[in-house]
Amino acid sequence: MKLAVAIAVVLFAPPVWAIGEKIVGIDITGNSKTSDGTVRLIADVDVGDKLTDGLVERVKIDLQSCGLFKEIDVGIKQVSPSRVRLKIRAKDKHSWVIAPTFYNQPGNVGGGLGFGENNLLGLNKKILVYGQIATADSMFLAGYFDPALAGSRFFWRVDTLLRHSLVTEYDSPATYLGEGQAQRITTMNYLNGGFLLGMNLWKGWSIDARLRGAYVYYRDAHYPEAADTTGLPPEAQVPSPDGWDVSAEWKLTRDMRANWNGVTDGSVLQLSFERSLPPLGSDFDYWNVEAKANFYKKIFSTHNLALKTGVASGWHLPFQQEYTAGGVGLRGYRNQQFRGDFKAASTLEYSLQLFWIGSFALRALGFWDSSYTAFLMTEGNSMRDYLPGQTEMNVNRWRNGVGGGLRVYVKSIVLPLLGVDIGYGIEARDYHIYFAVGLTEL
Repeated sequence: MKLAVAIAVVLFAPPVWAIGEKIVGIDITGNSKTSDGTVRLIADVDVGDKLTDGLVERVKIDLQSCGLFKEIDVGIKQVSPSRVRLKIRAKDKHSWVIAPTFYNQPGNVGGGLGFGENNLLGLNKKILVYGQIATADSMFLAGYFDPALAGSRFFWRVDTLLRHSLVTEYDSPATYLGEGQAQRITTMNYLNGGFLLGMNLWKGWSIDARLRGAYVYYRDAHYPEAADTTGLPPEAQVPSPDGWDVSAEWKLTRDMRANWNGVTDGSVLQLSFERSLPPLGSDFDYWNVEAKANFYKKIFSTHNLALKTGVASGWHLPFQQEYTAGGVGLRGYRNQQFRGDFKAASTLEYSLQLFWIGSFALRALGFWDSSYTAFLMTEGNSMRDYLPGQTEMNVNRWRNGVGGGLRVYVKSIVLPLLGVDIGYGIEARDYHIYFAVGLTEL
């Protein structure tokens, strides 16, 4: 009996003979577009490395999570004593898409057209060009991102955002339970461009700095017909003067997430600090600091539990930089319904896969969004015209929304193709529907 057990252990035990042996070759197949060098760079493995315990699984997860491949297989083959070859089969996704978008959210309905290239020249470089026309938020954005400058640890990005927005500010309800009403509507034009340079420090850790410049100007401030204008000037004033907004931002990120077909596992932590630069021509003098911590747990292989948290605070924030809550980040309320220079928010979400049909996956989710948004450091901010009562501290700044939704994913596309959520605002005692098709994401 003991002999039989010993034989079974020898015959069926997992191969441990390769641990510590030298990788003398890497065979890459299946990649019709992505270059072999890019596959090795993403896999973070090279000839001459030692085969460590867990390396095969780690390489597979890294390749799955990069978003470039729809099928991944990783294995090893021993070619001689103490020498092995790593075998990678990575079948490319279709890397580019031209797609229309449409979304219907409370306070903002519109559509647009976008072009995205996720693997330019097979080198994992990214291009996004997108334009939209909407009732409240029309924009054009474009960006280019290189995640490995000349194959190094450095990455860089250049981007621009041109925005024409109809921004609505709301009053606070007189009681804890109730819905705020529109009090001032202003047209904001925001013309922005930036350059980012960063470095991958070690596995999952990165640091970057971004220099950004924008010109912002406001027009056509007015009161809605149903607004209570008691105590307000006869003519509505714009919330901020026009001017240049120039700043530098620094971020430290630890990203240990792995994702595959809409399911994410791991965590991401981020700390950022932004400071305006009056010496470089900024008409606004402010700073803000923000911390984020998101945690994801894969359950039963296709279920996902997510907890997203964040806290942010700013000093003398101009109108265009204020934190907002409501809409897709606080479902159950209107877009940007709450404003402030301090924000603490969290989302608890559970999703599960209902079924696959060919390349399409249908997922259902339930959520609880919570946010506290308020003004804490407004004293002496001469660059902001606050509405009466807008800076007061009260419990109405804490809002919660619960609900559920559906997502349609496609194996060959990273973002969901379609999303719909129904959110119920607990304090407002009302619900809103959020719907998006195309490159936009709920």
